[in-house]
Amino acid sequence: MHIDIEQISSGGYSNHEERILDWEFREADDRVFGKVKGKTRYVKADDIEEPYLKNGWDQKFMDESKGELVQSYVESVNKSPWTADQTWGFEIIKDQRRYVRHVYTYKGKEQHRIKLVYDWKE
Repeated sequence: MHIDIEQISSGGYSNHEERILDWEFREADDRVFGKVKGKTRYVKADDIEEPYLKNGWDQKFMDESKGELVQSYVESVNKSPWTADQTWGFEIIKDQRRYVRHVYTYKGKEQHRIKLVYDWKE
């Protein structure tokens, strides 16, 4: 199983993500983040330790997915190490179902919890 995503940001910057859901590390050269390695899988929300990554999801989505989310873990491969642990799923945002990524990043003692909200068409 794999997920291929093409993201285009303002200014026309394009980024292609290829995620194979087997929880095996793969390296990539990202135009924004540099050299990284990451792994992706389906995971039960109950098996995730970080509360921010496992909470807040639309209950209908959690029922449909039998409590599974996509988890993506990425870390830098350079002299300034950082990590980004993500879960992907659906939430209700302003009365609309949206595809959402919860991102927990950390570098040393610095931590950030970020929510990326995407348009979604059923």
